[in-house]
Amino acid sequence: MHSTYYWKIKVLCGVLLIFAVIDHYLLHTLHYMQWVPRIVAQGFVLIGAGITIYHYYLLTRDNRDISQPETLLIHPGLYRVLRHPMYLGDMVLYAGLFLLASGWPALIVFLLGIYALYRQAQVEDDYLQSRFGEAFCNWRDSSGLLWPVIK
Repeated sequence: MHSTYYWKIKVLCGVLLIFAVIDHYLLHTLHYMQWVPRIVAQGFVLIGAGITIYHYYLLTRDNRDISQPETLLIHPGLYRVLRHPMYLGDMVLYAGLFLLASGWPALIVFLLGIYALYRQAQVEDDYLQSRFGEAFCNWRDSSGLLWPVIK
């Protein structure tokens, strides 16, 4: 599968979830009962966005050389225990948007988005393994794909 295929699905799902939240709170065309307190759902959105933004900052600050996977292991944040922390942040953000939108359409988009995030992480792992070989394998063995591994 082309490396941007799942990325495009992930982005589309995020946009659709945002529209579902807008619909729920402004347009009111879909009426669903809010079954989780709004503050909890908003917390998921903020925490997920924070995880994603912070780890993006870690990758790009000071034009750091991240041409070797070991570089990520010395970064603060989740890179020591997780290979794709920005995707974890996206998953938490998507969960919050789904909880804000509440409804079957949002649930379907949320699940499709999670699947696309998982598959994109696998595609990126395959690329990293082909590029970095043994160094990546060592990192892979000591970290989780989308969920932290604590040893």
